[in-house]
Formats: sequence, structure tokens, C-alpha cells
Amino acid sequence: MATLSKIRVKIHSRDRRDLEPRYGHLNICSWDRAERSRNALRTFGIWIGIAFGCILIPFFHFFLVPTAVITAFALALKKLEEESTVLGGFGQCPECQADLSISGGSKNDRYLETCGKCFHNLEISLQIEDR
Repeated sequence: MATLSKIRVKIHSRDRRDLEPRYGHLNICSWDRAERSRNALRTFGIWIGIAFGCILIPFFHFFLVPTAVITAFALALKKLEEESTVLGGFGQCPECQADLSISGGSKNDRYLETCGKCFHNLEISLQIEDR
């Protein structure tokens, strides 16, 4: 079963280190072993379906079918190992104090973002006490 959690993050400037850091939150989705297996099987099934669909394309099926089968195995293994992902988050820019929307992706200790208002380079790091 998927569980959603919020993790506090520190947002500081990469261009000006003298600015006071701001704080925000990341929304993280974590899966148990059964859900990860379902995600992996779903991904595998989709790519095997694409491989079967590529059989109907003349000449190119010699390249597309093996590529889709290899991709099916690679992405299924990646989904099986993926324990959690970042859905997105929010915070404030240290430079202009504008609201900042943090994009989602794989879970890391550090993220790089750019403020949409002042185009300041920002670094977002997980709080040590929340790890």
C-alpha cells in the first residue's frame, strides 16, 4: 500500500550564500513490496504490448521489437527497486520570497531548482532530523 508523507526541506541560494535559507516541504510517496511488484508487472506488460504492436510495422520491427523487450525488462527492474518518489513540494525563494513549486522525481538528498520569478539558482536539501 502506498503511503504519503511530508518531509521538511531547507531551501538556500547557490548564487548568494549570505542569504538566510527558507524552509518548505516535499510530498513523498512510498510503496511496500507488493505495490512495487504490481508497478513492475504493469510496466512490463505495457512494454511487452508495445513490442507486440511493433511486429506489425514492416522492416522496422527487426529493431523495435528487441528494443521494446529489453526496455520492458530494464524498466520493470527499475520499478521493482524504486521504494519511494517525490510527488512535488512547495517553499519560498530566499532571494525574492516568492512561492516556489518544487518539481517531483526520484528521492535524493539534494535537489536543484530555479525560482520562476527571479531565476535564482536554488539548492533544496532534506532536513537531517527528518531523514
